[in-house]
Amino acid sequence: MAGYKQPINGSEWWNVIEKDAFKENPVHGYERISYDVSLHLANTRDAQAWMKAERKLENHPEMNSINSPMFKGDVICIMESASTQTTLTNLWIEGIVSPTKSQDTGFSTRWKMDIVQPLGVSLIENIYKAAAVLGIHNHYNHPFFLQVLLKGRKANGEIETEIPGTRRLYGVYIKNII
Repeated sequence: MAGYKQPINGSEWWNVIEKDAFKENPVHGYERISYDVSLHLANTRDAQAWMKAERKLENHPEMNSINSPMFKGDVICIMESASTQTTLTNLWIEGIVSPTKSQDTGFSTRWKMDIVQPLGVSLIENIYKAAAVLGIHNHYNHPFFLQVLLKGRKANGEIETEIPGTRRLYGVYIKNII
């Protein structure tokens, strides 16, 4: 057959993927993995600066941390795993790719979280208070920041408070609370 190459090492795909093209999954090497999730509200100036950098796809290290120098003003933690009375019990993030006329495909994300609020604690009341303190007049049109990081325990018992390379910070809008 013209143009047919004999497979090398028994594989026709030997040259499709370059050596070292894949990065090792940062959670390999951990026996148990846990997470820490927090929801924050930042002042308008810092939220706009983060969103602008994120739209430009600037991959600065501080893009993934609510404690980074990128946030120069006030940031209020509304909820954090195992640290605040409002406790997260489930986080679900779904990426959706759909066709569009202008850009061929579009991408959006839907997220859902389940929380427990003991002793009469109210997430909605905490959001109103945080928005008032930060001078945010309409928190429905203001981004919140959802920070997710993984923690792990290695097989030898060594505990990592944070698995390097797993921290992510997402700018999210809350459209519905049930």
